[in-house]
Amino acid sequence: MASCVTCGLFPAPLETIQQMATRLNSIDDTLRNLTSILLPLANSWDSSSKGSSATLKAPRTSFEWSLSSEDSSTAELPAQLWERIFLQLNARQLSNVRQACRSWKRIVDGNPALVGKFEVRFPENLVMDREFQPQRLLPVCGATLKRARIVSVETWWTSFGANLRWLKLGECKVSLATLVGMLGGTPNLEVLELLQVECSGICNRVENFRLAKLEQLTIEGLEGGVGLLNVFGQVCTGLKEVRLRVELTEVQSERRVIRFLQSVRNTLEGVEVFATAKILYELTALKKIRLKRAAFIGFWIDEKDLMEFSRKQATLEELEIPEVVTTVETLNEIGTNLPSLKRLAVKIDSEDAVLPTFLANMPHLTYLAISGVYATHQLLNLTAHGSANLTELKLSNVRVTCCSLQRFCAASANVRVLELKCCAFESWSEIFAAVAPCRKLERLQLDRIRVNRSDDFLVAYFDSLRYLELSDCQLSKELLAALFALCPQLEEVYLWRMANFDRDVMLRMCQKLKRLKQLTFNDCLFGDDFADCIVNQCQQLEELNVLFCDKLSNRSEALLRTARNIRLRLK
Repeated sequence: MASCVTCGLFPAPLETIQQMATRLNSIDDTLRNLTSILLPLANSWDSSSKGSSATLKAPRTSFEWSLSSEDSSTAELPAQLWERIFLQLNARQLSNVRQACRSWKRIVDGNPALVGKFEVRFPENLVMDREFQPQRLLPVCGATLKRARIVSVETWWTSFGANLRWLKLGECKVSLATLVGMLGGTPNLEVLELLQVECSGICNRVENFRLAKLEQLTIEGLEGGVGLLNVFGQVCTGLKEVRLRVELTEVQSERRVIRFLQSVRNTLEGVEVFATAKILYELTALKKIRLKRAAFIGFWIDEKDLMEFSRKQATLEELEIPEVVTTVETLNEIGTNLPSLKRLAVKIDSEDAVLPTFLANMPHLTYLAISGVYATHQLLNLTAHGSANLTELKLSNVRVTCCSLQRFCAASANVRVLELKCCAFESWSEIFAAVAPCRKLERLQLDRIRVNRSDDFLVAYFDSLRYLELSDCQLSKELLAALFALCPQLEEVYLWRMANFDRDVMLRMCQKLKRLKQLTFNDCLFGDDFADCIVNQCQQLEELNVLFCDKLSNRSEALLRTARNIRLRLK
């Protein structure tokens, strides 16, 4: 039986039902605030229905909400108004709506735009054969099958597949003929992902159908996946994005990839591929192809070939070569060849400190990822550089010269995402002083950062920060407590192997982060006192993930499950 995770349509284990019942006692913040806008809307319904097209926005504040069939303020609202309100919600919120009362369930199920926000996730390890006949499937827009053995596709798939706009198969086993039969029943498919799928058999010609609406195709680690390209080359007439994450081990596979790219070149805008010198040469030589995005996996590309490719594809806006070792000189020329470049991911190796002078030739850059060859080895000096349009900066395996990141961020005031991975700095104060000028920073990720000094202090608020990730960073308890106190708008915190995160830090975090909605502990110590803090102090928390954590006792687990407002995931 298929399981629709976001809708809750099918029978579920008792534990799942209990968790669902617990969650339903507290509707999402958006839903809790609906009554504050319903009466004004109801009063103005007559006038708005005469021609007004006012757009309703999901409310942001919350209050205690209880649902009653006798509530006249909700019963008298027209169904059209409820539909307009529900259209502002995401799939998870709509799931709560469907389960709140029969009236709302009918409204959601009867509106294709609302149902289209759901997806069906079939149970793992199922066998899809002639006896598999799922019932009551909503006409959803997306479906996921994981670790399934697909033997045959029956008549139910025809009506179900006709509504699908995206389909994801992960670690499934299926014959090529059966897979072609499945895809033949999905004429409106726009996105297809085949991840680690074992596909056997052959299928040389396909004449019965076309995937005319398919724009994005991803094939990753697929056994026999390169052979599938012959099929997709025939049926895909409007493909715009191709991601072939399949390592090429044979010359024949290389040729099939080249033939496939030739067959879709007229509509292709983006390509990600394990690039060999031959593939890059043929891609450069292709006529009638105007790429906007290119990502090359692997390190078999020569810098000269890369520069020639950039000369021929001057329309490129995104270039990712994270495993190809390049020099600043090469990047300077690529910047000159690609005047519209907005996204760049590179690996740099130099005996001297790298000065990213190539940024002067890339004025439109919004995303920049720089990696060194060895962990904390490559010296990077950002002092005299910056990028006014940059919104995302990611640095990995580099040793940043003193205060240069701070000067770079001061000259890049629009940065919203900063990710530092396996980097070395003089001190934690240097990092947070660099972050301070980024008044628009929303996401900060610090992963395995090493510092030379530990005498650190914080003196600035990070008012725009919404997401904080700390992974295996040796911050002191005092610094952790101070950091949470200076991030009052945080909504999501992710912690991995944070040894100094103890009860006092936990209590400080719960007291200061009044907007915290999602909290994740991964491979951390998690004692009973943590559970007490969360239940008693984090009243606004919506989701808690405790993954691979020691010291999680039965008492803590039982206590956490009593928190009616928290969705709990333990692993």
